[in-house]
Parts: sequence; structure tokens; C-alpha cells
Amino acid sequence: MSIQTLRHYDRIGLLRPAYVNHDNNYRYYSHEQFLQIKLIKYLKTLGFSLAQIRDIVNQDLSSEVIIELLREQEEAVNNRIDQLVALRQDMRAFEERLAGLAERTFGEAFLDSKPERKVIAYDYINKPNANLAVGMRKILADIEREHSVLKYEPGMLVSYTEFAASGRVEFKKIIVELDDELDYPHHNILRLPAGPHATIIYEGATEEGQKYYGKIVEFISDHGLSPKGDFIHAIAVSYVNSNGTGVSLHEVSVLTE
Repeated sequence: MSIQTLRHYDRIGLLRPAYVNHDNNYRYYSHEQFLQIKLIKYLKTLGFSLAQIRDIVNQDLSSEVIIELLREQEEAVNNRIDQLVALRQDMRAFEERLAGLAERTFGEAFLDSKPERKVIAYDYINKPNANLAVGMRKILADIEREHSVLKYEPGMLVSYTEFAASGRVEFKKIIVELDDELDYPHHNILRLPAGPHATIIYEGATEEGQKYYGKIVEFISDHGLSPKGDFIHAIAVSYVNSNGTGVSLHEVSVLTE
């Protein structure tokens, strides 16, 4: 143990020296305290915090007490393992999602087969004078308050019929993709059907979506397809480029037949 560590343990009441020479402030430790130091180091390797270790070493230990402490820590370790496994799965899924998008040529429409997806749907943008960015921030706050972690960025449902007829962008709902609707029992869950989707990937701002909606309309017309729903405007990831400008990777798609 370093001198700094011993001093810190003394300050927090974890390991006080058996004797301190007040002339030179040297700390002295007894032979018995080496057993205590060994226990402290071992408990640290088991994942106990210094506060927990302090409580343990400052009580009368018995084999029964130690066994109970180890059982409690084993449960905590198992819970942490479960959390890490879930985190690894989320990372892999996110990596695969981005890799799939990056394989496409940005700005060019294509036909993509998609599975059924489930989303939480919000009506913030249907309110008078509602602002899209403000609505998204409210949704982020709502979900993170309830679930701590938001796996996906908010997206939008945009009326295909209105855009194809007049070129006007009409936001119908803000949506957030989810993995398990059982975790969101109080929200309005929509199921986006599986099937072939006219799709386009672009990198830029949400407001640029109108240009790409037009490209999808052209693609559907040119290939003799029929739209079966609204534009699904998903934001895969947002980041800041080297110029300090906020940029997002977007996927816009429409179910077709």
C-alpha cells in the first residue's frame, strides 16, 4: 500500500495506525494490522466499497457474518453481471444498426425489407403551435425519468398523403423505437408492419428531410409501387462534427406493396 493510500484510510477511519510519532508524523502499524490490511485488499477485489469495508472491519467478525456478507456481495455481483451482459447486447445491436446504415449510399432511395417494429407514439406535435424540437426534449425527459436510459433517438411519423399531394410536411406523431413494450405499460404503443419499405439514408439536419421525402415519392412512382402508410423518419444517432455543428444520421422509409 502506498503512503497516500494509508493516509486516506486513516482519514476515513478504515485503518488507523497503531501509533503516530507526533514529532515526525510517522505512522506505525502492528503485526495484527497486517491481517486487517490483507482483509481490506481482499474485500476490495470482491467489489466491496471502502464504506462497506470500513463497516465490516470495524465490527466483530465471525464465520457466520463473513458468509452472509459474501452471499450479499455475490448477489450484487450477479446483478452487475446481468447489467453488463444487457449493456453488451445493446452495444452490439446499436453497432449492427449503424453498420447496416453505413453500408448504403447516402441520399439514394432503395427497397429494404424490414421486420415489424414497435414504437412509443406521442402527440406533442399535434398541439397548437407545438415545436418539434421542444416536443422531442419533453419525450427524452419523460423516458429518462422513468427508465434512466434511452436506447433510441426520437423520430417522427410524417403524413405521406399530405406530402405527395401538396409538398407540405405534416408531422403526425413523435415516435421512439423500443425493444420490449412490457417496460412501457403506460404509453401508446404502435406496431409498424413488416414488409418492403422504400428507404433512404441521409446525414444532416432533421429539417432537410423534406428533400428526401420527395426522393422517396419519386422512387415509389418510378418503380410502380404503392405506399401503405406514412413516412417513418427515424434518427439513428446524433453527434457533433469537427466544426461544432450538430449532425444526425437519418433513415426515412415508407411501407410499400
